[in-house]
Amino acid sequence: MTIIIKGANTPLPGGPFRIAVAREDRPGAPLVAATAVLLDAAGRVRGEADVVRGDRPSHPSGAARHLGGAAEGGLLVQRLEVDEEAVEPAVQRVLIVVLAAGGTFGAVAGLSVEVAGGEGPPVARYEVTDAGGETALVLGECYRRNGAWRFRAVGQGYSAGPAALAADYGIPPEALPAAPVPGPAMTEVHKESAPPTGAIPGGAMGLTASDTAPGGATAAADPGRAPAGGRQETGGSVAASGAQLTAQAASLAASLAKMLGPTAGSEQGSVPVPASEVFHEAHGEGDQVLSFGRPAPKGPLIIEMSVAGGGRFTVAALDGEDAQDHVLLDTTAPIREARVLAVRGKRALRLRVEAAGAWTLRVLSLGAARRLDGTVSGTGPDVLLHDGPAADLTLSHHGQPSARFEAATAPLDRVEPARRKPLADDDDRVEATHPVPAGPLLVLVSAEAGWTAELTPAPGHHRTPEEAERARARSLATGVYEGRGKLELTVVNPEPGRPAVVEFERTRVPERHSWFWIWRLDETGEVDQLSIFSTTRDARGQLLVFAKGEPEVRVRVEGSGDWRLRVRPLDTVEALGKSAKGRGQAVLRYAGPPALIRATCEGSEETDSYVHTVQPDGTSDRVGMIGTRRPMTGPLAVGPEGWCHVVVKLDHAASWKLEVLPLADAREVKRKLSGHGWELVEMTDSAAKVEVRVDPGAETDTIVLATMDANLRPERQLCAGPGVYPVPSGLIGVRTTEKWSLKVRR
Repeated sequence: MTIIIKGANTPLPGGPFRIAVAREDRPGAPLVAATAVLLDAAGRVRGEADVVRGDRPSHPSGAARHLGGAAEGGLLVQRLEVDEEAVEPAVQRVLIVVLAAGGTFGAVAGLSVEVAGGEGPPVARYEVTDAGGETALVLGECYRRNGAWRFRAVGQGYSAGPAALAADYGIPPEALPAAPVPGPAMTEVHKESAPPTGAIPGGAMGLTASDTAPGGATAAADPGRAPAGGRQETGGSVAASGAQLTAQAASLAASLAKMLGPTAGSEQGSVPVPASEVFHEAHGEGDQVLSFGRPAPKGPLIIEMSVAGGGRFTVAALDGEDAQDHVLLDTTAPIREARVLAVRGKRALRLRVEAAGAWTLRVLSLGAARRLDGTVSGTGPDVLLHDGPAADLTLSHHGQPSARFEAATAPLDRVEPARRKPLADDDDRVEATHPVPAGPLLVLVSAEAGWTAELTPAPGHHRTPEEAERARARSLATGVYEGRGKLELTVVNPEPGRPAVVEFERTRVPERHSWFWIWRLDETGEVDQLSIFSTTRDARGQLLVFAKGEPEVRVRVEGSGDWRLRVRPLDTVEALGKSAKGRGQAVLRYAGPPALIRATCEGSEETDSYVHTVQPDGTSDRVGMIGTRRPMTGPLAVGPEGWCHVVVKLDHAASWKLEVLPLADAREVKRKLSGHGWELVEMTDSAAKVEVRVDPGAETDTIVLATMDANLRPERQLCAGPGVYPVPSGLIGVRTTEKWSLKVRR
C-alpha cells in the first residue's frame, strides 16, 4: 500500500473500489459521518440521489453504496463501495466526504482513508494531519482519467461547515446527512435485514400479517393464482408451529444480517455460517409453480430436490412477472437427487418445476450445505461448504465426455452468479487442482454424473497445532517459509545480532487478481510496509527485515497465490561500488563517504517508488522517489560507522540503475535552477532568499526544502510549499513529485 500526501494521486486497479474511512475510538471525540458524493463533468451533483449516506445507503444506479461501520481494533471504521462498472457516463468523480458533529476535525484523532480494488488489499492510504476548525471535509476522490480510474487525496476542509461544502458542489442542503448522533450507524454495520430481538423480522424480511396462515402456520405457496401456461400452483407444507417459525425467523434474521451486510473489505472467515434449518418442504407431481415466502429469509438458500422416474427435470427461478429469470437445474440425466443455490430477494422465492414424475423439494438454510472436509463425493449438482484454512481443491469428474461438469466458489455474502469464481468446466474432464481461500465459502458443483472433491491444506495453512509446529521446525532448520494468501508468521534470524535479509518470490500465481506485499508487525500490532504493493506475477526481491540484527521478526504476507520467503545472511547482499543494476526490490551494501546517488528506472508502465538508506542502528532516510518518467539524484547518507544499506523499493516489472557520484556533482543554485522530482542541490549564496515554485499544471503544489547535516541526513525543514524563504548556503534537499524551480532574489 502506498501512503500518499495531500494532493497526490495513484492509479486504481479493477473495482469495485472498497473505501475505508477510519478514526481512533476515543471517548468524547466528535462523531463522524462518511458520505459518497457523485459529481458530473462540471463538478456538480445532478440531484439529491447523488449523495449516498448511511440512512440512504445505495445510489439508484448501484454505483455507490454505504456499507455501514464497525469498531475494529481501537478504530471506528465506516466503509463505502464504488462499482466503477455501474458508474454512469455522466459521472466523472466520486467524492469521499466526512462531516463532524460535537466538535471539529481538529479533535478527531487518526482520521484516514484507504482505498482497495476488487478482492485485493488497500492500494493507497491518506492520513489527515493538518485538520483544525473544519466540520466538513473532502477526504479524497475517485475520478476518471484517460479511460482509467485514479484516487486523489484531497484534504479540503470547510470551517463554515456542510453548507459551504454543499454550495461548492451544488448539493441540496437537505441531501447531506443531518448532524451525526450517537448510535449504531456510527459504530456498527447497517443491518437492513436485522429485526428487533425476538420480533418477526417484518418488512426487512418481506413479512406482513397477511403472510401468516390461520393457526400460526405459514403458507409456502400461492394457491389459486394462475401461472403462465395455465398450470395450477400448488402450496407446500411446513411442519412447524407459528411460535417456532417466529423464533427461527428472528434467529436467522440476525445471522443473515451479518452475512448480507458485512463491513467492506472484511477478511474471509468473518461471515458466520447460519445453523442448518428447513424452511419449507413441498411435494408434487408433474409441472407446478411454487412460491416460498416466510420463514425463508432474503438472501441465499439451498434448494434440495429429489425426483422419481426418468425424463427431463427442470427447476427455474421466476421474476416478479412470472417470467423465467434463470434456470437452477435442467437435466435429462438419471439424477435422482440434487442441491442447488437460489437467492430470495424482497419478494417471495418463486420456482417453476417441470418433471415427468413425482418430486420433493425442500428449502434449506446455507448451514445445511455438506461440509467439505477431506474427500467428498456425489452424483449431480451439490452445494458444499468449505470452512477451513486456505487449501488446494482437487476435483475429479467420473462422467462421459458429453456429461456436463462445472464448479465455482462463492463467499457467503456474494453468491450472485456474476460474483462466483469458476473453478472447473467441461474441459476439466478427469482431474484438476484449484487453490481456494480460507472459508467459509461455498463450492457449487453442477454435474450430470459422479464426481469427487478432495481438499488439502495450502502451504502455510494448518488444520491442527501439531501440523503448525512441524512446519515451524522445518522453517527453523532451512530458513525457508512457504505460504499462500494472507498469513502472519515469525521469521527467525539465524545469526542474531547481525543484520540479515529476506528473499521473497511468488511460486504459484492465479491468472487474475494478481497482487502481493509484505508488512512488518511490532509488539503492539502496528505495521510497517516492507515491500511495495505489486501486481507482477513473477515478483521477487530482497527485503532488509533484520536491519538491527533482531533475533526474530513478526511479518504479515498478503497476496494472491503461493509464495516463499528465505532468510539469507548479510554477506549475500550485493556491494554497491560506482554503480549497480537490477530489477524489482533489492538491498545493497555501501561502504564509503557520504556521496550523491543517482537513480533511474525503466519499465513498460508508469512506475514510481523510493530509494532509502538504512544505517547500522536501523534508522532509515529516504534518498528520493524514482519513476519511469524521471531520474533522481539524492543524498547517500553514511553515519560514523562508514557504511549503510541502500534499499530499492520498485515493482519487479521495472528495472533500475544506481550510480554513486561525488558531492561536487550536485547542481548549484546561482540565479535560477529548475528540475523535476527529488534532488540534492547546492546553495552557493549565503543566507539568500529563494522563490520556490511548482509547475502551475501540477497535480499537487507540495514541495519540501531541507538542510542536510554532515552525514547527508535531513536536518531542518525550510518550507512545505511554494513561496519565498530564506535558504542558507550548503547542500539542500528538494522533495516533490512535480516540476519545480528555485529563483534567488537579490
